[in-house]
Amino acid sequence: MEECYENSSCYGPGGLCPVRVGDLLGPDPPRYRVAAKLGWGSYATVWLARDIVGSKTVALKIVEAASSQGSTEAAILGRLRAPPSVEPLVLQLFDAFTVTSPNGVHQVLVTEPVMLLQDYLSLPGRRMTTRALMRQVVEGVAFMHARGIAHGGESPTNIGVALPEPDAFSEIKLWKRIGAPDVIPLLASDPTRDPASFPPYICEALDLTEFVRQWVPDFATRSPPRARILDLGSAYAVDDSPPPPCGCPLLFRPPEVIFQQLLDRANSGPWDCRSDIWSLACLLYEIATGGCLFGGSMGASLNDSHLKRLARASGSLPDAWAKHLSISATQYTSELADEFWKEREISDKTIEDGLGLLQLLRRMLVIDPARRPTAEEVLRDPYFDGLQDPGVGVELDPAFTRYS
Repeated sequence: MEECYENSSCYGPGGLCPVRVGDLLGPDPPRYRVAAKLGWGSYATVWLARDIVGSKTVALKIVEAASSQGSTEAAILGRLRAPPSVEPLVLQLFDAFTVTSPNGVHQVLVTEPVMLLQDYLSLPGRRMTTRALMRQVVEGVAFMHARGIAHGGESPTNIGVALPEPDAFSEIKLWKRIGAPDVIPLLASDPTRDPASFPPYICEALDLTEFVRQWVPDFATRSPPRARILDLGSAYAVDDSPPPPCGCPLLFRPPEVIFQQLLDRANSGPWDCRSDIWSLACLLYEIATGGCLFGGSMGASLNDSHLKRLARASGSLPDAWAKHLSISATQYTSELADEFWKEREISDKTIEDGLGLLQLLRRMLVIDPARRPTAEEVLRDPYFDGLQDPGVGVELDPAFTRYS
């Protein structure tokens, strides 16, 4: 059941906000009417809604009460708003407010609706090339870094693409096209439980891929959409705040953070913009191949073996690591790294210039964060040279001033 619905135990003090289809939310007077569930995560549910004042379709991210306290995501998104003349690279924030439920006070972020990158890649006949798509993602990270924001770890679930014609999705047309969602009624096993602390039912998330296929059947073959960086709950301003607890999946987590966590089992580590570059490289590999660079599953364990895999890919082992692992640093050489990357060769039938992509990733996946390229330098890498693709937006300014 939890594969299709959020865990009902998440509704309680400090937990998720009980929401029903048809609810009106917003500041006085309420203006956002919930139409369908888009998804959920560990700390929030996301809904498709209609702004009945602005007559447009939006997405509502409703954060659990415990995580709403001290959340900086709204401020971060506000800092990353694109100028009117520039195509956005990051999810655009329209509004932010709080709602109160028996479970506490919940932050609500009103944003543009997007579909996840993984869903877009499943659409047949898409016009945007994979390399052009990857360039957009890198450009988005460079934009964030130019604004002094570290993402806190890119992964496939943090990338989306803008929906086509979102304001045409009226509620009536929506439900006529896809039908009502499957729902599971909720009843409290404890008779003393406040029934207002959980919704009367939990509903299945809208299959956005199927909806787009039906609503805009030529979406993948028309002018390519723009990628958006999403889910900035772990992002932070590097110039004025310490990094929040690490929320990046282990297989995308940079080695400096993993090593610190192995030493003191801390929840956070020395994350900065250079750390983003490591997780970005892992993301680019997954976009290109559909597989994880360092193997295993998303539930992989935090242990010494994983740290050794990262050292093998880089071809180096810092002295502090060697002491912690009780091994010789000389075991990890560039020849060992060559073997690692040979095992992960990418065919040109899979991605444009697979060898060029691997060479770029090797330059990004360096153990020492100070030796990694910046996001701007990644954009100027030979792999992206001469990219003439309709999916690419405005060319990058040499001084990267168009976002300043």
